[in-house]
Amino acid sequence: MKISRCIKFDIKEYFKNNLSLYISFLIVFLVGVVFGIINSLSSDNYLKILTKENKILYSFINGSIKVGSVFGKYLWKLILPLFLIFVLGLNFYFCLFSYLIIGYQSSVLIMSIFAMVSTYGLSGVLNVLFIMLPINLIYIMALIIFASENLKRSYRAIKLKKFAIGYADDKYIFSLVVSILCVIIISLFGSIIIPLFLKNAIFLIF
Repeated sequence: MKISRCIKFDIKEYFKNNLSLYISFLIVFLVGVVFGIINSLSSDNYLKILTKENKILYSFINGSIKVGSVFGKYLWKLILPLFLIFVLGLNFYFCLFSYLIIGYQSSVLIMSIFAMVSTYGLSGVLNVLFIMLPINLIYIMALIIFASENLKRSYRAIKLKKFAIGYADDKYIFSLVVSILCVIIISLFGSIIIPLFLKNAIFLIF
């Protein structure tokens, strides 16, 4: 019982202590949303976003590509921003570019939503509400958690002049584990569950 309470308290304190960083990333996220909306309304380039995703889904549904290959593509796509945040986190000043990654992700999300709705109408709206939006918001939140912890760690490292400080801390490991788990779960969801669902879905046809 005491262990359970301790874990809940630690997690609650963890998010409370990072609130200011989360707010700053939220602001950047909203800026990315604005850029995504402006870009989508000013041109139709956002429609190109669906091309690669459709190709992967077509190949899976037609049986010309294996589940493992689809999973690998999704995993690489989602793990790359996480890896970039880690690399940028080696230095505090470079770590500030993590904000650009979050802004970019939110901008692409908005353009993907415009593309899905424009291309598939009502079925696209359903896809956005029940699949695309929830998954991407969870993913971006995982990136924010990891980016925030990297910012804190790199700031401590430059302040104390100890390059590797913080990597073994429980809070850093927690953020890393949460982020990696989210990436793996979302990759499995995107490469297996969604394609299998689309094979039998009536409301969404690619």
